[in-house]
Amino acid sequence: MSILQKIANKFKGNGCEKLVQVNGQDLKINLGLEGGGVKFNIGEFSSQIKKLVEVPQISLDLDNTQYLLCQTISNMKGHSELKNNSIAIRLQLILAFNQLASLLTSIKEEPSEDLKMQLSQWLRFMEDLHKHSITTLDPSKKTTTKSSMPLDEIRKYQGIKDNELKDAVKEYSE
Repeated sequence: MSILQKIANKFKGNGCEKLVQVNGQDLKINLGLEGGGVKFNIGEFSSQIKKLVEVPQISLDLDNTQYLLCQTISNMKGHSELKNNSIAIRLQLILAFNQLASLLTSIKEEPSEDLKMQLSQWLRFMEDLHKHSITTLDPSKKTTTKSSMPLDEIRKYQGIKDNELKDAVKEYSE
């Protein structure tokens, strides 16, 4: 079972919840998965990371979008293309928090220029994923939120294979 399928299994039918909280200068991402040799739990990160690059705002934006996608998905009946696209993007957004946690943990342990560049790259890709999410939720905004890269390029960056995503969407829908 892929990490995406584990995410899909954890979040299907559990209702919609926000994953990110900002308390003062701390960023907290509430996402934990365990099973099949994979275990991650995201904790709190201090303002020191915020000084490197403005992470909290994009985290809040991504979290709000995954929450809105969740609400939209729960109100859809049947298995439409829009529903499957919404599920796929929501799963990508949730996976993005895992990727962010890895980067922030690495930066916290040993800040380097390379890690700062990786975080900047993550921000660019996730900003485009956020734009795709907005377009999915409201196609009329397609012209004002034009993404610079296609979804398949974002998936490639995230290490997501098409068949894994399809299986995860199916898992989420069941």
